[in-house]
Amino acid sequence: MKKVLLSLFLILCFSAYAKKIPDWYEHKYIEFPDEFFLTFIGSGKDEKDAKNNALSEISLYFETKAKVWQEFSEIYANKDSMTKQTFSARIQSKFDSNADFFGVKYTTPFWDGTETQILAYIEREPAFLVCKQKIDLNSKKLEDLLSIEEDLNNPFSAFEAAKEAIPIADETIPIIHAARLFKSVGSDYFSESIARIQRTYSAYLRASENRTVILFVENDFNGIVYNEIAKLLEKENCTVSSADGLCKLLVNVEPNREDFPAGIFIHASLNAVLKNGKNETIFSYSRNFEKKGAKTEQLAYRLAFMEIQSELNSSFLEEFNKQTKLKK
Repeated sequence: MKKVLLSLFLILCFSAYAKKIPDWYEHKYIEFPDEFFLTFIGSGKDEKDAKNNALSEISLYFETKAKVWQEFSEIYANKDSMTKQTFSARIQSKFDSNADFFGVKYTTPFWDGTETQILAYIEREPAFLVCKQKIDLNSKKLEDLLSIEEDLNNPFSAFEAAKEAIPIADETIPIIHAARLFKSVGSDYFSESIARIQRTYSAYLRASENRTVILFVENDFNGIVYNEIAKLLEKENCTVSSADGLCKLLVNVEPNREDFPAGIFIHASLNAVLKNGKNETIFSYSRNFEKKGAKTEQLAYRLAFMEIQSELNSSFLEEFNKQTKLKK
């Protein structure tokens, strides 16, 4: 009985496999001509293992081909500071995670007596059309974001737009590369998309440099307000300068003083306005503070400005980001 059950089990295990040597195993290019298909054979202990090895062959193929595409290498060389992955690694990552996107299909597995064999194949024309559709979609997204970045009215929104465009550009590069391997097209076929990708990386660098703010503070006390605002802006990757910058942040503190027999009281207010290169206001912030008093002038001012510092720390960046960052 046990032998019968074992026999049935083995029959079931191999029933999904080809019963004879398939044509693709001995005559791959007759069954799947190179003109219409990309094909890769995978071997393994079982079907899953064979499929994984076939996918690895596909990744290796695209990784190897990637090394000869100089235009993409140049793009990546221009943005080394923005990415840790090589182009080849991105190609492999794209296939490891998106085999379905490229329409990878498989033949019936075949047991050759030693290992399971399977053929993974991609139909060139459908895969090319899927790639082209995605490239066109991403290219439109890049153009929309670049139009925001290239409008210098708000360099902070510009930076957000450029930062949002970077992963779209990164995603598009290996898809363009794949499309060209699926179908032979002219060198300028994707030239507009490639130009937008190059503009995206240039825009990111330009927008990063434009986030320099000239900061002026009137009626400060021991640099408390200046230092706090500078620290907060630097958290947002802005550079604070006293002389050079595209934008000017003008901060006015009004420490209204009142003298009483009990001591000196400071009733402070703060107003801040950020202007772009066209002298247009792109951010404003104002606060009034409770009176702070002390026996001595020095201590009264210190208490008042510590209150200002605390409020800046809790609310300045929230308001800044709300007014200056890219609106969704």
